[in-house]
Amino acid sequence: MDNYPLLLTEENRLARLPFEECVYELDFLGIEHLTPERFMGPVSETAKENAKRLQSVGWDRTQASPIQMLATPDVPQYILDATSESLQAATNYLGNYGPLKFYTVGNDPEVVEPIIKDFCSWGNSFISFEQCSQDQGESMREMSSIYPGGNAFAGAAWESDDPVFYFVNNPCANEQNEFCSLKHPQELIGLQKMTAHEYFHVYQGSQQIFRPHYEGGFPMPRWFEEGAAEYFAVFLTQQEGWNPNIRLDMTRESILDVQRGLETWPSLRLIDIETEAATTRTKSYCQSELCIGFLQYGMGYLAMAFLAEITSDEAIFFDFYEANKTDGFYKAFADVFGRDIDAFYEEFDVFLKLSPEKQLEALI
Repeated sequence: MDNYPLLLTEENRLARLPFEECVYELDFLGIEHLTPERFMGPVSETAKENAKRLQSVGWDRTQASPIQMLATPDVPQYILDATSESLQAATNYLGNYGPLKFYTVGNDPEVVEPIIKDFCSWGNSFISFEQCSQDQGESMREMSSIYPGGNAFAGAAWESDDPVFYFVNNPCANEQNEFCSLKHPQELIGLQKMTAHEYFHVYQGSQQIFRPHYEGGFPMPRWFEEGAAEYFAVFLTQQEGWNPNIRLDMTRESILDVQRGLETWPSLRLIDIETEAATTRTKSYCQSELCIGFLQYGMGYLAMAFLAEITSDEAIFFDFYEANKTDGFYKAFADVFGRDIDAFYEEFDVFLKLSPEKQLEALI
């Protein structure tokens, strides 16, 4: 029989959130793995023109201008200091890419509008303020008013005549809508890790010049994008001494997260979110964002740690992106990591069948 449809709609998304993990109580039939349609070039004339334009303004090179930081007035200075420390560490290691504005949205919806106005003039100058305000502006309003929890998003306005990056963060709030770090200072480590993760996306974006992927540019699998960003965030958090044990803790946590996911969706693998079409198909199959999450974050992180054991951290952070910029994902992957994507999937599948203890031993 087919999997029972859970009738997921945007309208009932928030109402369903408290019950989302009930999906782990279900048993799912296997999904047939389909080799996705892989674009390996040649890139289109549109993508070539965009690459030429972006490189002419220094998109893929380090910038002299510092990162601009803006925040709503309710955000405490110590949160901004921790954020700044993380950004400085990330740019010291990867380089300063941009121009980038970093927005921190607090917990007071009464003071968020000036930040939205600045954001819309910076990251969305190619659309009207009304359009931006109703789209990402509304997301920022939700950030300031929905608690407990936190959220963040980053992006690039590469279509603009003066292309820029942006990063919006809403630090964790508790049940009383207070910043979590007020009573639990260790939450600042999570903030710094998240900041490093999102800055890595800025770095990734700067090294992708053949855009857009839907008009003949080079795409990148989301598991690789998110897995690499998470791996870098863990690497930097440990290197800077914010949490000396995070690599061990994160690897163990990811192994358990993947094990739990595979107990519910035993047939899912990275290939099932390799392209956006594959991701849409997989989301429809598993009826939950949770399955996408464990694949792109948990399994994606383990995949990066696995590749780092085969090669090096430098190969993941630098060598791959240098090759990917001109050759695209699939050729760069094969050249830098010494095997094509399908051979890697086979090796990684063998790894996933090991016991949790053996997996941890292999990666630490």
